[in-house]
Amino acid sequence: MTLPVINVPWPRRALKFFIRQAAQLSPIQSRQQEILVTVDTALAIFTYNAANPGATTTIEVTNIETFYPGGGIIFWMWRSDEPAPPPNDTGRCNLIATVGWTAAQVRDGFVAQINAYARSMHVLNDGYYDTLKAIPATATDQFRLLMPIGTVGAPSAITVVGPVPIDAVLTFAGRSVPLAPGIIGPRRHIFRVPYPVPPAAGP
Repeated sequence: MTLPVINVPWPRRALKFFIRQAAQLSPIQSRQQEILVTVDTALAIFTYNAANPGATTTIEVTNIETFYPGGGIIFWMWRSDEPAPPPNDTGRCNLIATVGWTAAQVRDGFVAQINAYARSMHVLNDGYYDTLKAIPATATDQFRLLMPIGTVGAPSAITVVGPVPIDAVLTFAGRSVPLAPGIIGPRRHIFRVPYPVPPAAGP
């Protein structure tokens, strides 16, 4: 099936994504890039950060997509008794582990904080982060990190520093298929939209 393409920029709020996590997708489905993250205890985070003040615990996911103003998102991991980090922004998500947390508690705490970050960035960025999500995995020390729609293909890099994300594994490459409804003559149609990069100017 081939979808007609609207060859003009299109407002993000007017688009629709049909999301499915699967190896094979239909022409109208999008898939989120998924990363499996393994965590450690709050003590392990603190011990590593104290020994490496210039390279504290992080997962950095970089990508060329235009809704990452800084080129991606860095998830910074701290323990609550460390000095306060700079505030969250479009490229920074702080994850704070409380003193005494086990790996399972770190997992649950980080999942909640990533989802709260996604909600706040949705408000600030016209919905561009509305599909960023963290979900607990089967193992008590793992969670699945689903990056926003538009993080297409393997990321430019997944850079891991410190003891928490022992193995950040890409489990699904993303694919973005934004759609817009429209009418041709008397009939309704679905159009594919070149997003997030606008189409090249034609003659």
